[in-house]
Formats: sequence, structure tokens, C-alpha cells
Amino acid sequence: MSFDTGTVVTIVLFLITAIATAITTAVNWAIKVGFSKPIATLTDAIDDLKEILGHIKDDTQVQFKEHEVHLAKLDEQIRTLFERNERL
Repeated sequence: MSFDTGTVVTIVLFLITAIATAITTAVNWAIKVGFSKPIATLTDAIDDLKEILGHIKDDTQVQFKEHEVHLAKLDEQIRTLFERNERL
């Protein structure tokens, strides 16, 4: 059985198109199914991290306010000591 050049080119192009379609379908399926769970997991982890960072920020602000009060008390004590020292 002998094929002319036009038939061979047509068959080769058909096979290339079929293979390309199969590869594209497989890649799309892999992206849709294979990456959806890791992406969802990553999104959940990012949301958890944002929540944790929010708690850390709140805790840090509370600690800064506590330190600010403590420093104000120390400043007052230092002023009192300087005033006592000046009187002597």
C-alpha cells in the first residue's frame, strides 16, 4: 500500500493535532484537578497566617502600651530623684 505525499501530510497533521489536543486536555485536567487542592491548602494557610499576624500585632500594641506606662512611671521617678538631688 502506497500513499501519495498529500495523504501522508494529512495523516501526519491529523496525528499532530490529535496529540496536541490530548496533551492540552491532560494539562488542563492536571491544572484543574491536580493543583486545586494544593492551591486551596495554600490559600487556607495564608488566611491562617494573616489571622496569626493580626493577633501578634494586637499583642504587640498592648505590650507597647504597657511599656509606655512603665516608662512614664520611670520618668516620673527619675524627675523625683533629680528634684530631691537639687534640694540637697
